[in-house]
Amino acid sequence: MLDVHGRWSHEGEAVEHPGLVAAFFSWVAVHPDDGRWILTNGYDWCYFTPLATAYFVVGVDRANGPTIKLSDGTEEVLDPSTVRIDEDGTLRCLVKQGRAGARFSRLAQLAMEPLLVDGDPVTLAVAGRSYPIVASGAA
Repeated sequence: MLDVHGRWSHEGEAVEHPGLVAAFFSWVAVHPDDGRWILTNGYDWCYFTPLATAYFVVGVDRANGPTIKLSDGTEEVLDPSTVRIDEDGTLRCLVKQGRAGARFSRLAQLAMEPLLVDGDPVTLAVAGRSYPIVASGAA
């Protein structure tokens, strides 16, 4: 299971080894037949349950786009039009060419602060444009 904060567990026990946690995130995929989340290392695979999302934004480089670093080790340019705020006040966005949602870690959300403009609604200022951040249950 993958909880809402990006912590893995198996049969109620936390998975804490950094190498195994990194491997799990790099193995996240979608089953080609039924669209359910799986972990696959190219040989073996199993279903898993993400409680919120399978991807997390773990870093933000505001100078380049901004570019976000994801929990699976990949980076991509943030699509500011997809940024939403959930019922817990956490930023979310779409990733993987809009095919999946991602939840911002606390540190990544703090890194976004200089791009946020107070108002009703709060907006995200990127490359001279403003993008309203609307409330949403999930991205």
